[in-house]
Amino acid sequence: MQAATLKYKSQAVAKPYFIAAIGLFVGQIVFGLTLGIQYVVGDLFFPAIPFNIARMVHTNLLIVWLLFGFMGSAYYLVPEESETELHSPFLAKLMFWVFLVAGAATVLGYLLVPYATLAAATGNDILATMGREFLEQPLPTKLGIVVVALVFLFNISMTVLKGRKTAISLVLLAGLWGLALMFLFAFVNPGNLVRDKMYWWFVVHLWVEGTWELILGALLAYVLIKTTGVDREVIDKWLYLIITMALVTGILGTGHHFFFIGLPGYWQWVGSVFSALEPIPFFMMTLFAFNMVQRRRREHPNQAAVLWAVGTAVMGFLGAGLWGFIHTLSPVNYYTHGSQITAAHGHLAFYGAYVLVVIAMISYAMPVLRGREANPRRAQAWEMWSFWIMTIGMAVMVLALTAAGVLQVWLQRMPTEGAMPFMATQDQLRFFYWTRVAGGTMFLAGLLVYLAAVPFYAAQGAECALFEHAFERRLPLLIKGPTGCGKTRFVEHMAARLGRPLVTVSCHDDLSAADLVGRHLIAGGDTVWSDGPLTHAVREGAICYLDEVVEARKDTTVVLHPLADDRRVLPLERTGETIAAAPGFMLVISYNPGYQNLLKGLKPSTRQRFVALA
Repeated sequence: MQAATLKYKSQAVAKPYFIAAIGLFVGQIVFGLTLGIQYVVGDLFFPAIPFNIARMVHTNLLIVWLLFGFMGSAYYLVPEESETELHSPFLAKLMFWVFLVAGAATVLGYLLVPYATLAAATGNDILATMGREFLEQPLPTKLGIVVVALVFLFNISMTVLKGRKTAISLVLLAGLWGLALMFLFAFVNPGNLVRDKMYWWFVVHLWVEGTWELILGALLAYVLIKTTGVDREVIDKWLYLIITMALVTGILGTGHHFFFIGLPGYWQWVGSVFSALEPIPFFMMTLFAFNMVQRRRREHPNQAAVLWAVGTAVMGFLGAGLWGFIHTLSPVNYYTHGSQITAAHGHLAFYGAYVLVVIAMISYAMPVLRGREANPRRAQAWEMWSFWIMTIGMAVMVLALTAAGVLQVWLQRMPTEGAMPFMATQDQLRFFYWTRVAGGTMFLAGLLVYLAAVPFYAAQGAECALFEHAFERRLPLLIKGPTGCGKTRFVEHMAARLGRPLVTVSCHDDLSAADLVGRHLIAGGDTVWSDGPLTHAVREGAICYLDEVVEARKDTTVVLHPLADDRRVLPLERTGETIAAAPGFMLVISYNPGYQNLLKGLKPSTRQRFVALA
């Protein structure tokens, strides 16, 4: 894969945010699978991890890892969109650790301290904010979130203000500010139950069906611009249209909740009408994604990112649009609200709209953060398999929950007389709950496949540590071994593990020095210099791997000598240029000693420059 460099160095601060997001995502799914099993095996892990605690951790991890993903995405794309460095990379790094430590401490508090004790110890008697679904965080955690959000928004806003303003950066900024402002209602906990629920919906509903949709639209537009090459003006028009529809329908659609908490009756009609229109922006998003892919001007090497982006639009429409519509009208919602149909809608909507767009952003950005335009084809194939496995697993879960919800409504809620009690109804749903566990297990397997996108290599000894040692000390490495022992696979694994682009050259009898370093070519009537793979690796700080180096001509290996000692330079005799190896460059050669003979051997002057690994 072609090497790539960040346009702005400060974009690198996004990397730890993305890594933390994926790590927390794994934790969320593990606790979600635990919850699914606890539905049918009620005493699983009790009393160590009660059901209500596992559910708190599961939902809180969902929110936190998505916020990490949003922040990492903003730190990556805003400098590029604004054409300027991030205002303060130091603040971005500092807030990463503050947010991560606060999140970890909160989860440990949930797991290790009784919730009532945790509330008393964290000042809930001073300002009561705990106990509400999704907003269970202790007061210090909520205050920490506000501090992190304010510093983050200051950093991003200052970057946008001093640079170029684009539709993507402005829509993203509006969504991020809206997210922060809506969260302030988490601190309002009035004694009046109607007002309490109203403010709660301000956070929960106006996040996921309001401000978050702006973030979704901006991230999806950015990925599609980068991977399709479609004119920015075309994407901007689609973006403005989609977010306008999303805001209008999302904000007024909140009314389908307001009616049932005791607000005036007109909210029933307002909520029903605009909730019914909410699938439209998601359908438009699906048309938008497919339209951009069909009109693409380039075949971007990162096809995995394209798949995640298109999947975002399709699954977002199905989850947030279609599954939301089937039970949003008040005559239906009267029976289905809070049933397993609601759970089916919530799972598919979050997965389609937000999980997939964050993974799309990570899939596009992480290879560039590691110095290459895209992951190797093998790694992308693993990513694509993970998409399909997770999506099919989610489909199994959602269909099981939908069927369970329909049966639950039929047995428990619709009968006017002799309705089945809640727990008796739950016993009738055990088959669907076990099916959900199967879907959740499949989803976790897909996530593990995603993590395994780094080329697999089973270490036989300390070779990985030795490779890292040589890389850190800028030493060239010689790998000896018979055919099929895994030399090439080992180098691919280590390049992915170290986050460096890999340039591989298969040596042969006709390989010349010019094939490695480059040559002058005729282009458009002019003579231009074209770098060879070795020169490209030296300039970009890649790992250059010369496979079966003894097969190359004798004069070819001589050009490696200045790179393989303390000089680490590559002289280009034909241009008079001397290139100093960029940080991260490493020279690796390999050969099969079984093929070595008197005519084809590695010169002692070459061999002695390398650290040998056999």
